[in-house]
Amino acid sequence: DRSHQVLLRFFMDFDEATRNDVTMQAERVFFTTSCWIDNDELAKAKEEAALIKKKVNQLEKEFRDVNEKTRGTLKKLVGLRALVLLAEDIQRLKAKLMAQYGQLPNNEVILGPNSILLKREGMLFVKRKGGMF
Repeated sequence: DRSHQVLLRFFMDFDEATRNDVTMQAERVFFTTSCWIDNDELAKAKEEAALIKKKVNQLEKEFRDVNEKTRGTLKKLVGLRALVLLAEDIQRLKAKLMAQYGQLPNNEVILGPNSILLKREGMLFVKRKGGMF
């Protein structure tokens, strides 16, 4: 994984707070979001994803071309193996591409200090003081 995606996790203890008509009890709030260091490795990971995408597009075009050239029963049988191999390659690369995209920041990031990219959204957990009951 070249993207060096890491999770940023922290918590804050809040006293009771009221804003408008909402009151929040004193509690501990946990935050989790993704972050990346915007450096050469991240750029390489983005380039790698772009190359995979280009290869997928090439294979899909090749698949359409082979499919077009293999009209007729005999040609279909001969071209079937090539189509199956191309389809398998396309699926494998698409899975790799989706995994790569999942590790890369999208446009929903905020530039933080020291070239750190922080995902704009994350998860929030609340742990009530005194337990559940």
